Amino acid sequence: MSSDDWSLLEDLAKQLADDGFGPTAGQVGSQLLHAALARSRAEVGGSSAPSPTPYPMAGALPKVSSRVGEPSATYSPSPSRWYSSARQAARAHLEQSQDALGLYAAGGGADRHVAKLVIEDMEQLFVPPGLPLVDKGSSSPTTSIAIMGAAGTGKTTVAVALARAIAAETNGIALYVTSELATTEIGYKVSMLGMASKVVQWKQRSLARVGDMVGQPAALVSDVGHAGGSSGMRALEAAWQLVDSPAGELPIRCVVIDAFPLLDSSHRPDRDDVVALLQAIEGRGGSVVLVQEAAAANDFIPFVADIVFELGFHEVSETGGRIRTLGCPKSRHARALAGPHRIGFDRDRLVLSCVPR
Repeated sequence: MSSDDWSLLEDLAKQLADDGFGPTAGQVGSQLLHAALARSRAEVGGSSAPSPTPYPMAGALPKVSSRVGEPSATYSPSPSRWYSSARQAARAHLEQSQDALGLYAAGGGADRHVAKLVIEDMEQLFVPPGLPLVDKGSSSPTTSIAIMGAAGTGKTTVAVALARAIAAETNGIALYVTSELATTEIGYKVSMLGMASKVVQWKQRSLARVGDMVGQPAALVSDVGHAGGSSGMRALEAAWQLVDSPAGELPIRCVVIDAFPLLDSSHRPDRDDVVALLQAIEGRGGSVVLVQEAAAANDFIPFVADIVFELGFHEVSETGGRIRTLGCPKSRHARALAGPHRIGFDRDRLVLSCVPR
């Protein structure tokens, strides 16, 4: 089969998707082949009646019940294949969210404010106190978070703390997809924060319990980045492939993507790709935490996230030292004390001072 024919089958498969059903290109091709053979028999005057369709039909749309019609030959997926799948999931989520609007009118929304954070006093950044999770029409309330800052400011530490809190609050696990770190480094952060949670590898995710973290380097996800692209794009693709796979006993309630490097505009992930991924993961009941170094004035990550945290250093003129600061310049779902606030350790406990300097 030519690549053009296969692309056409993929387009037809996307057009036929309906009510959560997503046929593959191979399944659509098998239906078309069956119909063509039936017409051929009729045109040559064959006496035998066409055999029944191998799959149940519903109107004009094929409802394929199995994958027996998949082509046995292997082929190389196009770079946009993961994005097409995520976009389809995002559209389904947006349609479901329309139904959730009625819940708010009836006062039945399922919003939450996460107050059990391992960073002491961090919940005081929001009014009412606690990290807001909002009912967006999926199986669990969610939010999307961007963590910006220079190297060494504590972005990974904050990301681990938030992911664990969200997962524990929503009775699931957190997935930590890294483009730079090793999973052992995530385990070190968990230990440093004094968490009761543990970090497991993706292949051992069935061992994870509520609030645990599953660590996976993007480079170890099969078929990711086969067509090149930035590390940020490969991290997006890896995150979706993992979320779109069977998660094990517990659902993935938070996905951390660490990190998005600041590159020139011709290499950075496209804004539409990031938005589609956020909506697709939220449709599965998962919140998303995007970690990015520094903050460019023209960067789009702060615009697509619900909540933005900025970490930095403050020079202390009296001592010549530096202290870490944290600000929350954006929150779509709760009032936030923008800060910046001081962050540091007190008796081996990570503490946030909620009095702006």
